[in-house]
Amino acid sequence: MNGGSAYGRDERPSVPGAHQGVENPASTAQRSAHASPNDLRPFAFVLAVPDLDRNTDYFRDALGFTVEWPGRTDWQLVRRGSVSVMLGHCPDALLPSVTGDHAYFAYLHIDDAHALHAEWAQRGAIVLHPPIDRD
Repeated sequence: MNGGSAYGRDERPSVPGAHQGVENPASTAQRSAHASPNDLRPFAFVLAVPDLDRNTDYFRDALGFTVEWPGRTDWQLVRRGSVSVMLGHCPDALLPSVTGDHAYFAYLHIDDAHALHAEWAQRGAIVLHPPIDRD
């Protein structure tokens, strides 16, 4: 490996835009806390979307994410806090509603689910169920 990279000196990851130097801020903090440069760190969830512009707008306007790669037509990176989502333009991809409940999912930690629910509802996000307190 050259320079600590899993890629050769002139090779780049196959994901368009991944070589543009966009790094998750949480990754930097996590890297400094780890002793080994071989530790894996989270980067992004990846979703195939049939309409990149519409989905990017939804993540920005309804969910409060920041658009990191404006003007892209193939991939988009959106970020909120330490959560990054790569949206890939896949016009022929099946919609999650067609593939089933467990085709797309993520687990996120949040301090106040009720406050986030209220924010998303105010922004017009599609929320199927409000948060429920469980013991």
